[in-house]
Amino acid sequence: MFVRLKTVQANGRTYQYLHIVQNRWDNGKVRQHLVGSLGRLDQLLHKGDLERVITQLVEHCPTVRILRAQAQGTLEVLQDQVWGPALVFDRLWEELGLHRLLRDLAGRKRFDFDWERMVFALALQRLLQPGSDLAGSKWIDTVYQPGFDKLRLPHFYRSLGFLWKKKEEIELALYRRELDLFNQDLDLVFFDTTTTYFEGTSLEGWAKLGKSKDHRPDHLQLVVGVVMRRDGFPVACEIWPGNTADVATLVPVANSLKKRFRIRKVVVVCDRGMVSKANLEALTAAKYEYIVGMKMRNLVEVRDEVLGRAGRYHDVSEKLSVKEVRVDDRRYVICYNPE
Repeated sequence: MFVRLKTVQANGRTYQYLHIVQNRWDNGKVRQHLVGSLGRLDQLLHKGDLERVITQLVEHCPTVRILRAQAQGTLEVLQDQVWGPALVFDRLWEELGLHRLLRDLAGRKRFDFDWERMVFALALQRLLQPGSDLAGSKWIDTVYQPGFDKLRLPHFYRSLGFLWKKKEEIELALYRRELDLFNQDLDLVFFDTTTTYFEGTSLEGWAKLGKSKDHRPDHLQLVVGVVMRRDGFPVACEIWPGNTADVATLVPVANSLKKRFRIRKVVVVCDRGMVSKANLEALTAAKYEYIVGMKMRNLVEVRDEVLGRAGRYHDVSEKLSVKEVRVDDRRYVICYNPE
């Protein structure tokens, strides 16, 4: 619906009329239909009727009133906070069942503040503006979310310790929530590690210097490992001292998953970055089956017994041939690409 100015010629004079019209779909075409006429433009302007009609229409349109107030400098800003990300993330929080789960856990501790909202704020801060707890206590004032106005810096400090104690309980609850009649087994998971570093030098404990995947070897760091299901949903998160090598994380994670999630059979599949003699011995001792990438030239058995063994390659595709070699109870598959 809009206003159209129509010009009419009569008795040698020109008149202009203001009409309110509306576009409608009529017999396969868009046609304008007259809703009403406001009258002749010159008469409306002379009597002041046009201004009066517009003023009355504006009173029924809050958006126009706000724009007019802003233009006149009479608009007063009472609050200026971000709302959208909190609105979306809170919906995901609800769908995952975290709202109820965390409230149940907080009920046992009896916090004197809303612990569930505090944990939600911690997660939201890490998502939107990662930083320290001190930075988070300032950031929280810029976000609109019921309950955030009552949270203070000490609440940040008190929440993390209890959250860490309940980590495995929360992970198990999230895992069980996705189970159904046809999805009872944790049949395939993906595991990888990364590092996260800290500013400052006063940290003690697990924060140590090590191989940094952030390319900051001059900073203290932690090693973080995440286990994910085939659909991309995280199952568990583990943390190690910052000087821990990737190869040292594999067996502990496999043992933890088998124990916590009651996995009957484990087959470990990993690239050569996770392979060491100690790892293979530990996997064998734990009676895990495994498929691993080997460092061809560095391991004596592979170099002498496997690569030197005669035998024909079998073509798998145009650019891939394979050969199987067995040494005692170990099976090797050599892959050859002519390029």
